[in-house]
Amino acid sequence: KRGGFSMLEFLIYLAIVGVAIAGIYVAYSKSQNNTNAKTMATDLQAISSGVKSSFAQDDNQFTDVGNETVCKLGILTSSLNYKKDCTGLTATTGVKNKFNGDVIVTGNTTTSSAFTITEKNVPNAVVTNVMNQMGVDGTIAIAVNSKCVYSSGAEGSAEAADCIQGTPQAYSATTLTTALDSGSTSGSSDVTI
Repeated sequence: KRGGFSMLEFLIYLAIVGVAIAGIYVAYSKSQNNTNAKTMATDLQAISSGVKSSFAQDDNQFTDVGNETVCKLGILTSSLNYKKDCTGLTATTGVKNKFNGDVIVTGNTTTSSAFTITEKNVPNAVVTNVMNQMGVDGTIAIAVNSKCVYSSGAEGSAEAADCIQGTPQAYSATTLTTALDSGSTSGSSDVTI
């Protein structure tokens, strides 16, 4: 008599292995999203603080802010992908995030008291985690896919997409969900602070 698996036993075994692999993948994805969100939130806060401290006393304030300038001042973080000698950077290109999206740090030529940081191609799950981790302290405005999700109403808040200067808008999950839904079909979004 020969022993072995019947076809039914083999299919049950495959189903159990498939469920286990799917569970591991989901747990790994959540862990990666949390790690990426922490990194992005830290990057945004570090760049914002660096720009504020470097340019606040400048006569032009933030009008000269750009990727090349913040690179040369050592403000860009090591988790971003760019040439460390700052060659080949322009005011708006040459810096990539870990999702291979452009990172653009730019000043406003009309309102010298404001600057923006935009990260493109950020997975929606990461955007949600970033908003929860970063908060709104010290931020004038936050836009996702050119939709205002937060505005302090302070001068310069018009810089983040359609956030309206002088009109405060509290941050809410509903507003963020609407902004995420208006993004690309790839499940990625653009974030501007």
